[in-house]
Amino acid sequence: MRILQLVQKPQRRGAEVFTFHLSAWLRSRAHEVQTVYLYPHDGGNPLETRANDVVAMGDEHSVLEHATGIHPLLLGRLRRALLAFSPDIVQTNGARTLKYGAALTFGGRQRRWRLVYRNIDRPTFWVRGRLRESLYRRVVMPRVDGVISVSETTLEEVRAFYRLRAPSIFVPNGVDLRGLTPREGRETVRERYQTPLSAQVLVFSGNLGPQKRPDRFLRVAAKISRGSDADVYAWLLGDGPDLEKSRQLAADLGIADRVRFVGCHADVASVMAACDIHLSQSDTEGMPAVAIEAAHLGLPTVAFRVGGMHECVRHGETGLLVPAEDEQALADAGLSLVKSPSLRDAMGEAARRWVDGRFSIDVVGQQYESFDGRVLGGIT
Repeated sequence: MRILQLVQKPQRRGAEVFTFHLSAWLRSRAHEVQTVYLYPHDGGNPLETRANDVVAMGDEHSVLEHATGIHPLLLGRLRRALLAFSPDIVQTNGARTLKYGAALTFGGRQRRWRLVYRNIDRPTFWVRGRLRESLYRRVVMPRVDGVISVSETTLEEVRAFYRLRAPSIFVPNGVDLRGLTPREGRETVRERYQTPLSAQVLVFSGNLGPQKRPDRFLRVAAKISRGSDADVYAWLLGDGPDLEKSRQLAADLGIADRVRFVGCHADVASVMAACDIHLSQSDTEGMPAVAIEAAHLGLPTVAFRVGGMHECVRHGETGLLVPAEDEQALADAGLSLVKSPSLRDAMGEAARRWVDGRFSIDVVGQQYESFDGRVLGGIT
């Protein structure tokens, strides 16, 4: 098969990293894959691009795009890339790429390729307002030939919300576990970030922005620190628009001396492995790859029960889940693991066993390959 991956920008974030690893796996199976990025990425921790990858150089802040949803110049560049590559499958990764993928299906000539939408989150969180709902239900989704959702929960919501008729399947997030090996030891990493080996470290991993809620992470970390006799540190792995606000909040909460802003890091495995508990406090999730990565590295996850989180974290066995938006419950759950290192370690080991046989890119890649063949009518 010839597969064109449509991705937002070449940045090292969940959807982009997964697509990168999936594309590598598909190439290993002798499929031809090209990735087209809508926008350039000028920030830190960029994602490696391949020789035939295309950055379409759209402007994500364009007034025209925000007003109409589609920028004609960007659409024209995407159409030229599509014609040059001549794919069998175009896979859109996330809602922003979906609208452009759907726009590409309109045209005079008969379409020979199929559009597959990789759904990574709850549609009700992102598609708000009657006009936008109507646009996606009546114009965008009817152009889709297949849907792959990263969690069973979000798949059911997609089916109901869009009144979906196209073939659809649940395929969990996959992680290249072979590449997730720490390059540095725990002591070296702790020393770099001025954190005692005896301390217990809570880790946030993701974009420092509104969806991932670094503010909530810091408030919960402060509650855990105040409730424990242990030395508790909080590491934030990532970057984003709320960085300076997060620094100020750490100071306001009186925990700035125990908070470390690690920033974007190419060697995520070494940083994560030097921590003890992965804390997730997002308002919404599909199936977060970071929870899978943390589990593979032996960290239990403490999180809100949102989206497909319960599908990759087994409550009471590989981590702890609490009701959405209940910061005190999240702090209490984290505190229970801080106070019981033996329970924390047992959950971390159970988490490693749980994810390694279910979420590897090898297992997940085969399901994508099979579904794409199904969408093409079995012609591969």
